[in-house]
Amino acid sequence: MSTYNQQILHVFSSNFYSGSVQYAKDVASIQKHNHENVHIITDMEISIEGISTIQLPISNRSIAQRIKNILFLIRYIKQHDITIIHAHSRAASWVSYYATKICNIPLVSTIHGKQVKTKDIYGEKIIGICENLMRDTAQKNKLLASKLIAIPNGITLDKSAYTTIKSSESILSIIGRFNGIKGIIISQFICEILPDLLERKPELNIQFIGNEWEKLPEEGKNVFDQLKRKYADRIKLFGFITNVHEEILKSSLIVGAGRVAIETLLLGKPLIAVGEACYHGLISPANINDAIDSNFGDIVATNDPFKLQKEHVISDIIQGLTSHQDTHPEIEEALKQYSINSVYSELKKVYQSAYIQKYTPQHIPILMYHKVPTRTLESKHRIFVTSKNFKKHLRLFKLRGLTSITFKEYDDYKTGKLDFRKFPKKPFILTFDDGYADNFTNALPFMKKYGFKGVIYLLGDFDKLVNFWDEGESIESIQLMTLDQKKAFVEANWEIGAHTMTHAHLTLLKDSEITTELSESKNNLETVLNTSVISFAYPYGDLDNRVKCLVKEVGFTFGVATDSGGMTIEEDEFQIFRVNVFPEDGWFQMYKKTSSWYRSYFKKKKGK
Repeated sequence: MSTYNQQILHVFSSNFYSGSVQYAKDVASIQKHNHENVHIITDMEISIEGISTIQLPISNRSIAQRIKNILFLIRYIKQHDITIIHAHSRAASWVSYYATKICNIPLVSTIHGKQVKTKDIYGEKIIGICENLMRDTAQKNKLLASKLIAIPNGITLDKSAYTTIKSSESILSIIGRFNGIKGIIISQFICEILPDLLERKPELNIQFIGNEWEKLPEEGKNVFDQLKRKYADRIKLFGFITNVHEEILKSSLIVGAGRVAIETLLLGKPLIAVGEACYHGLISPANINDAIDSNFGDIVATNDPFKLQKEHVISDIIQGLTSHQDTHPEIEEALKQYSINSVYSELKKVYQSAYIQKYTPQHIPILMYHKVPTRTLESKHRIFVTSKNFKKHLRLFKLRGLTSITFKEYDDYKTGKLDFRKFPKKPFILTFDDGYADNFTNALPFMKKYGFKGVIYLLGDFDKLVNFWDEGESIESIQLMTLDQKKAFVEANWEIGAHTMTHAHLTLLKDSEITTELSESKNNLETVLNTSVISFAYPYGDLDNRVKCLVKEVGFTFGVATDSGGMTIEEDEFQIFRVNVFPEDGWFQMYKKTSSWYRSYFKKKKGK
């Protein structure tokens, strides 16, 4: 049975129906559709076919109730063999954090709004629904930065189900919740925009849709009542409704933020995006990406209040009311990221990462070797360990009870292809760069003798038989392996990794040149050696965010650096920290370098 046959528990709190509640429901539903085992615990009465749902006052933040909630979660986790909790609110993360700590299972939290700087109660991974939220959270708490990943709200919406619904009159719909900061903005809209708008556009009908109307500022409610008396049925309050998609399609223009804004655009209707943080106005190809970054007005990097500019807003509304065309192609392309299937795929990766991060050692030692000659080399680069010293290293590894794994095996454990219960207690990874001939003649026999295997990073150009990128090296020390010698490593169950075609400094190249170096090396190695290539080593350790993104786009799963990177593999899979091994390294140095605490020690000592 696969380790990742998970029992997923979603925990969320809400005293009213919000976009975050709908998001949690959609995620749970798509997981159930994909044959995952799903459970829900929340304040609200929710019914989803095939999913066990329990009501619990998660939003009650009294100490006594929180303790009761934690104890209930602990019992539920043990009773149903829960393997991971996904929390969808701060209150949910708080109680889930302590329950998962006691039960020793991973926790993933999705944050839908700005967080206060406080204790990290979010678990192994934190999902931010937009880029601005990611930046704000990382800025407020640097400790959370390595855990953050951006995944937008997934939307389940079948536009074809509403083909019979048409907009038959001039209707402006303001949709969202009316409490908090959003309520203040809506109140400002009612008091300052609506009177002039209703006067200028006598054919216009305006409707308000959403919950928490009773929490709207009194000024807004009073002006609304005055306008209602003056304009009668031209202004309506629906409150919370279940057929919101139908009302969107009946409308000529929507004012909203967050999930409402996304659904409006997916349905092909004009949108004015305004949330509790900023006003984007009428959405077009020119501002769609900025709007996505802020979750359509809800989240910006600053906390500065904003005020609606009456003439600007009215102008946008008049323009939007005459915009009857379907969504622009540029907007449709930008909205693809909200596909629930795409979000499900990304969430699965996050769960896997959280799971392996929970149970693997804090740091898996990863060593970087190059040449293994029979004698000491006169080399300015010092990228060698003599075969005699290399043998000593292997003997120490054996005495320490270390087990060598490859990145491919690590990924197989992570994705459930291998039973995680058999993951080594003391894993480490041995890597060799460039493919020198002495790796075959000296390193491979010793590795077989001591029962170790490694990852060897080769150029994709099989015609290159010598190191042509380092100057001042002797002929003996720059010989690369032949094709048959490289095939011997595949037969020995080593992992083959890519190292570009020409050993180039990638940060100096254009995007197209980098992509060629990456893709051709990967394809050539896979074709000629008949093996999968999932990891890549940056020549010279030369990388930046642009290069890392291209490595991911080409199809690699891992990118290994030299002496830079995260504290663990999961912190940054495309900048994995490796330890340099030097000619003079003896038992004491190698004992340090193969210890789980070495990464922290190195960071404190070197500052990177």
